[in-house]
Amino acid sequence: MKLICLTGSLRGREFRAAAGGLGIGRARDNDVVLTDDSEVSRYHAKVELVGTEWQLRDRESSNGVFLNGRKLTRSMRLANQDEIRIGCTLFRVLTEEADTETPIVTIKAAEPASESPGFEGATPEPAPSAAEPPPPALPPAAGGAAAPSRRRALALAAILLLVALVIVTGIVLKNSGTPRKADLDLSARPSGPKDLRIYYEKVEASPTVVFRFELSIRNGEMRLVVDDVVNDRRVEEERQLRDDQLEILTRSLLTKEFLALAPVPPETRQGGLSRVELLVQFRERGNDICLENSAPSPAFAAVVQSLMSFVQGELGVFSEPVPREEALRLAAEEYANARRLHEERSVDPANLYRAVKAYRQVLERLKRFDDKPDWFAAATAELQAAQTTLDDELSQLLRNALTAKTAGNLDEARRLLETIVGMVPDRDHEIARKARSEMIAVNQLIQQRQRKR
Repeated sequence: MKLICLTGSLRGREFRAAAGGLGIGRARDNDVVLTDDSEVSRYHAKVELVGTEWQLRDRESSNGVFLNGRKLTRSMRLANQDEIRIGCTLFRVLTEEADTETPIVTIKAAEPASESPGFEGATPEPAPSAAEPPPPALPPAAGGAAAPSRRRALALAAILLLVALVIVTGIVLKNSGTPRKADLDLSARPSGPKDLRIYYEKVEASPTVVFRFELSIRNGEMRLVVDDVVNDRRVEEERQLRDDQLEILTRSLLTKEFLALAPVPPETRQGGLSRVELLVQFRERGNDICLENSAPSPAFAAVVQSLMSFVQGELGVFSEPVPREEALRLAAEEYANARRLHEERSVDPANLYRAVKAYRQVLERLKRFDDKPDWFAAATAELQAAQTTLDDELSQLLRNALTAKTAGNLDEARRLLETIVGMVPDRDHEIARKARSEMIAVNQLIQQRQRKR
């Protein structure tokens, strides 16, 4: 199946849909990039293979997706000669029986190139030769499991193809004598934490594990893609990070030990392949380390652990292939911790805020499962109750502090404002930010009063 662009700057271009689908949007890591169309969202729509049908899905775009003149309200099946409108751009669908039966399998490798979520100036992976036969699908896991479905077999073949390309690239880089570290673009002179650039990818392929974890952070935006084929888990997330979060990452990742690491030559391994790459750049400092079938050094492992702990805390996403039963068990533990924090709010004023955050992380993790656990509804209700209590208490404290300030009771106003700051560790929280601003004003008034005495 392919799309023919009928209007706009891409007019006449053809885009063939692979097994992984076609992403369409303004962001440069889409398969179809519409940078000159202001009505197109960063990740606007996707054409994807569902079973044996090609379907069109709106990725929560601002202006919607139109199929044959009608706005999508759910994923819709695509047929030959259908017309898709995204923003001001019009596409025509051409289906081919061969494409439906045996879709072309292409999975993007970690390419820090101009149209990927990676970094500028990096060397792209070489494309596979047209004459090269695809690798065979992996056998089923031990234990007498049934043969994998056609979709899973295609995904397995794609992962193996990706890893084969990685090995070839590693050999080329090794023989050329040019380390990837030299590919970092250090010409710019950044001015803030949003200039932090990170690209992390982990790929594992064996008879029992087919897993890919890809994370990019650039211009303050974190994007994450996880393909856990064996456990049938697919995650695709985006989030804008705050400056304080980027500063935390900068301090934890740019360690002297990590900056001093040198490129590691690949090792041979029987029965499976493993690849991990981490590229970090901030101002003139940075490093790019790639491990292929190699054990990580303590310095590398420590930096990766810091990054993965941050991702799990912010998104609730595991960086390892985790079976559904294990993920639910861990979510249940987090739920128990959230309830404990809620109940022990009197022990520490910040526990109520921590409970709200913990509840949100649990629900974020569980939203990826179609069949929710029995306690999911209770966790949702408890989050709403905790959030309402927190909002009410913070609002009341702020009102009392402003009243005390107006009445000239500056010491009481400062005490109440300090209580708010102590309850909310998040500096970007709206009420906490107001409290800090008011506290500066109150302290200035107190100093003026003291000077007059």
